[in-house]
Amino acid sequence: MKLLKKILIGTLSFLVTLVTSLWISFMIWKHKVISELPGNSHVIMTSKGAIEYVISGNSDKYVLFLHGTPGSCQTIPDVDFYTKNGYSIISPSRPGYYRTPLSTGKTPKEQADAFASLLDELGIDSVIVSVISGSGQIGLQMAIDHPDKCKALILTSAITKGYKASPNGKSIIQYISETNFGIWLGSRLAKLILPDTYNRKDISILVNKGMFPYEMTKEGKENDSFNHHNFHEMHLHQIDVPTLIIHGDKDNLVPLDQALYASKGISNSELYILKGKNHFFNMTPFNDTVQIRTLSFLKSISN
Repeated sequence: MKLLKKILIGTLSFLVTLVTSLWISFMIWKHKVISELPGNSHVIMTSKGAIEYVISGNSDKYVLFLHGTPGSCQTIPDVDFYTKNGYSIISPSRPGYYRTPLSTGKTPKEQADAFASLLDELGIDSVIVSVISGSGQIGLQMAIDHPDKCKALILTSAITKGYKASPNGKSIIQYISETNFGIWLGSRLAKLILPDTYNRKDISILVNKGMFPYEMTKEGKENDSFNHHNFHEMHLHQIDVPTLIIHGDKDNLVPLDQALYASKGISNSELYILKGKNHFFNMTPFNDTVQIRTLSFLKSISN
C-alpha cells in the first residue's frame, strides 16, 4: 500500500507540474500574440459595412484573396509569389472574423456584395479573385454577380457545393480546439507530429493570426458552417471568366468531388488535380510547383 501511495503521489505531482508548465507557456504565448494584433491592417467603411483589410504590393494588377475557415486578412498564402511577379494582393478579413463584423454580410451573396463594395471604396475596377477552402462559395458568387469586377477566378481546395465537415457532430477534440488553450496546444502538437516538409512558419501564421483568439473567429466559423451546410446551388454555367481549379486528390477535409463539380459546371475552367496531395499542400515544398502552374494561368489571361 505504501508503494502504491508513493506512485500515486508521484504521478499526481508530475501531472500538476506538467499542467502548470503548459499553462505558463500558454500564457506567455497568448500575451505575445495578442500584443501583435491587429498588425498592419486597416478598417474601411463600405456601403455594406466595415471591412478589415491589408494591401500588399505596388502593382495596379490586383488579386483579391479571400481566406478560408478560419483565417484573417493576415493569413495570406503566396503573398511574396504574387508581389514578385507583378501583382498586388488585397486581403480582407471575411465577415465574422477579427475586425470585420458579421453584420457586413452573412450569406455568400451578401459577402460577395460586400467585397465588391470594398473594391469600389478602394477605387479598383477589377481583380483576379482567389479563394481557398471555406471561401469557395463567395468566390463563385462574385464571378456570378459581379463579372465586371472579377476578371478571373482561382479556386484552391475550395468548397463549391453543399458540405458538412462533421456529419456525426463534434468530437471531443473539436470542442477542445474551440478554446484558446486548445488552439495553442493543438498547434504545438501539430508541429511535433507533422513531417519536416511542412513549413512551421506558415503554421504559426495561420494559428497566431487566423485562429487566435477564438472569440474573434467564432462568429465567422459558425456562419461559414451554416452556409456550407445550408448551401443554395449556384448557377455555375453563368460563370464566364477564366477559372483555375486546384485540388489535391487526397484532400480529406474538402473532398475532390467539390473541384470536379466546379469543373463540370464552369465551362471556361481548367482543372489541376494534385496527385497524392492533401488539403495543406500549400504548406509544403510542392507549393512551388503549384505556383508555376498558377503563374502560367495568370499570364494566359493577361495576354
